[in-house]
Amino acid sequence: MSTMNTVGRPTTPNTVETKPDTLTGGRGLLQDEALIFEGEGWGKTGVDLPEPKTDGGDLGGLVRADPIGLPGLSEPEAMRHYVRLSQKNHAIDLAIYPLGSCTMKHNPRLNEKMARLPGFSDIHPLQPQSTVQGALELMDSLSHWLTTLTGMPAVALSPKAGAHGELCGLMAIRAAHRAAGHGLRSDKPRNKVLVPTSAHGTNPATAAFVGYQVVEIAQTDDGRVDLADLEAKLGDDVAAIMVTNPNTCGLFERDILEISRLTHEAGAYFYCDGANFNAIVGRVRPGDLGVDAMHINLHKTFSTPHGGGGPGAGPVVLSEALAPFAPAPWVVGGKDGFKLVEFAEDEAEQAFGRLCAFQGQMGMYVRALSYMMSHGSDGLRQVAEDAVLNANYIKARLSDLMSAAFPEGPCMHEALFDDEWLKGTDITTLDFAKAMIDEGFHPMTMYFPLVVHGAMLIEPTETESKAELDRFIEAMRALATAAKAGDVDRFKAPRSTPPCGVWTKPARPASRSCAGPRRRAATGRRDSFGGGLAPPLLRADMEPMSAPASASSAPPHPGLGFRAFVVTIATLMALNALAIDAMLPALPQIGADLGVLADNDRQWVVTAYLLGFGGAQIVYGPLADRFGRKPLLLIGLGIYTLFGLIAALAPTFDTLLIARALQGVGAAALRVLAVSIVRDCYSGRTMARVMSLAFIVFLGVPIIAPSVGQLVLFFAEWRAIFLVLGAAGAAGLVWCFLKLPETLHPEYRLPIQFSRIAAGFRESLTHRQAVGYMLGMMMITGALFGFINSAQQIFADTFGRPNVFPIAFAGIAGAIAVASILNARLVERMGMRFLSHLALFGFTGMAALHVLVSALGHETLWTFIALQAATMLFFGLVPGNFGALAMQPLGHIAGTASSVQGLITTVGGA
Repeated sequence: MSTMNTVGRPTTPNTVETKPDTLTGGRGLLQDEALIFEGEGWGKTGVDLPEPKTDGGDLGGLVRADPIGLPGLSEPEAMRHYVRLSQKNHAIDLAIYPLGSCTMKHNPRLNEKMARLPGFSDIHPLQPQSTVQGALELMDSLSHWLTTLTGMPAVALSPKAGAHGELCGLMAIRAAHRAAGHGLRSDKPRNKVLVPTSAHGTNPATAAFVGYQVVEIAQTDDGRVDLADLEAKLGDDVAAIMVTNPNTCGLFERDILEISRLTHEAGAYFYCDGANFNAIVGRVRPGDLGVDAMHINLHKTFSTPHGGGGPGAGPVVLSEALAPFAPAPWVVGGKDGFKLVEFAEDEAEQAFGRLCAFQGQMGMYVRALSYMMSHGSDGLRQVAEDAVLNANYIKARLSDLMSAAFPEGPCMHEALFDDEWLKGTDITTLDFAKAMIDEGFHPMTMYFPLVVHGAMLIEPTETESKAELDRFIEAMRALATAAKAGDVDRFKAPRSTPPCGVWTKPARPASRSCAGPRRRAATGRRDSFGGGLAPPLLRADMEPMSAPASASSAPPHPGLGFRAFVVTIATLMALNALAIDAMLPALPQIGADLGVLADNDRQWVVTAYLLGFGGAQIVYGPLADRFGRKPLLLIGLGIYTLFGLIAALAPTFDTLLIARALQGVGAAALRVLAVSIVRDCYSGRTMARVMSLAFIVFLGVPIIAPSVGQLVLFFAEWRAIFLVLGAAGAAGLVWCFLKLPETLHPEYRLPIQFSRIAAGFRESLTHRQAVGYMLGMMMITGALFGFINSAQQIFADTFGRPNVFPIAFAGIAGAIAVASILNARLVERMGMRFLSHLALFGFTGMAALHVLVSALGHETLWTFIALQAATMLFFGLVPGNFGALAMQPLGHIAGTASSVQGLITTVGGA
């Protein structure tokens, strides 16, 4: 059997052995060491014990008859065996330990000396409390430090790890809701916990363990909680939100106060994962941020040895609202000394119970308090400052060679890089990490957080000197340079490290074209080797996440900047508006030329287009999810152009209607794919901002379209308008072919399967938020279509002023454009839901006022224009936000969802 030194644990059936070029196979002074059961000396013993005098017969048939399977070792042999094995492990005492999200800092030996004092190390949890007053006083002092540093009134010391602390916090929250009548089995249960996509995996696991349904919150383009998505998902069924701050992307949640406000307004509690408290200790008090519960990893922030499963300690600080529900025991002091409150009575009457049999990890308490007292308050503040400084130093020194996941602005305690810079090198994050081991450095955290593709998360902590950081950085830069230079053989690790077997590397996915590596599959996660889909992160009863999108500041394509992207999307949407509104001045001429006498029959020129436009949208979504956005978009533009030209040549009214319906079929692709492309690249408020900016351009078309139609009629007959539409479609076709990238990466494309499509339609039609906002869009869009269809007739027949129609229509449409400009400025401050709901009330109120004015006989041309413009001003604040809110929870099926949304809003509205 191969020894551990030469092969390790094989991960595949085939193993590779690399032996050093020495006569004995030795590696310097590192000794080869066999596994314990591979050793010799089965017939010897390392100790000399007298024969037992007690008869073992009382064990009955349980007396061992065979050897125990381990060799006899003398004390030197046993000592050397474990020392040699220890030399094969990395440790913080050897070199920098850059594991992100782990805070592997130096453990001062003073702390160890204090923990080994007999008064702490030799006591027993069942001793009389009068004999352990020093230990209880230490626990009381530690509690005071923790509550002071966090600005929280209470602390539960007993949790033994971070995840144990999460359990404590959520159980306190569950107890508080139960006391308020909102328990999980009550008539009005709060049964959901909201968790960001970038959270530690223990957050959703703990929430599910406690009995809550986990709902993921999307991430913004710059790696933070999406406030719009949070606001949309908060409700009277939410018990809590779990947010890590600073988060796992190494970023401070700048909207933390707003997160707290929204959470508390919804009646939920704010749980903060304190795993990264090291970045803000002494600088920020979580209690001042509105946090209700937060665990603190003493073994991370306050420097006690950890790793390999323990030991640890995860005390939980609690707000005033949750303090009564803290678990026993806790320490109280009085004139008679210190005592433990251990029973659910008096001040502990509402305690939810106990988390462990005794008082927690005493050794961890001693080490943590020793660390706090030796640093003092000013020293702890410097801990945070130096940790952040060191991380930003690494980010600054490496960003010219490696791609920072979130390049804008400073990071906090850890620097996060993605694998975009490895594109085209045939080298993966795992390859790079193995090469780091060959160079003598422990790798950073790999493939976490999951929201960043090929993540490399580096946390240097505050205890590394500049010299050690520079040594680490130079090694990283040398490896990065080698990777970019094509030195692939260097990354066929291990070269000098004992290998762990043969591993076949999967093909690296091609470059994602839509502005960054931050998107991940919504129904599964990328496995740690970069290939295939691993099992889903969420249980079947959890809500799917909305895929985080890329940074708005980064262009979706090298030749298409953000502004050009917005203009392109707006133009695609505007072609639809042009095809509707440019027709309006020509309706009387079309009717006269093609023998259509009834005014209402002429409106079929618009209605036929809308029916084709609405009905075809149901097809484009699934096709776009399978074949990509760009091919379907180009086909749609081709159909739009072709049937625009056919309509120009139509000999009869029926032929014209057929051509118009088919032109609408082509335009349906523009609508569906424009929304899908935006959703591929952006989410939340940024998506709403993009849509609002696009609406500004889009709504400029109705302002000028009737005038354009009227201008064409001054020089030619009505058929020339369709020629203009065909030319516009052709121009859009050429532009998109040359400039617009494919935004749906092949790894996110979905096969055309009836069951999957049906599931997508079913989800789109059953998700409460999506359906509600789609129906709202349908009704308000119906009001718009009603106005468009009848506008020319109203001005010509009702008021007898057909010449005023183009100008008045432009003014009314201008009100919508003004509203969209306002919306783009206001939505990121006020939120989509609040702003659009407020506007909907305004729209309804103005429409009701208009009905009242008309019913009382006071309607004139000018009151009609003024009231209609005011109504449309409120209308302009609704569609972009309602559309974004409807699409927000359906980002993982954006094409299908956009089709369903388009069908319902357009056909229903028409």
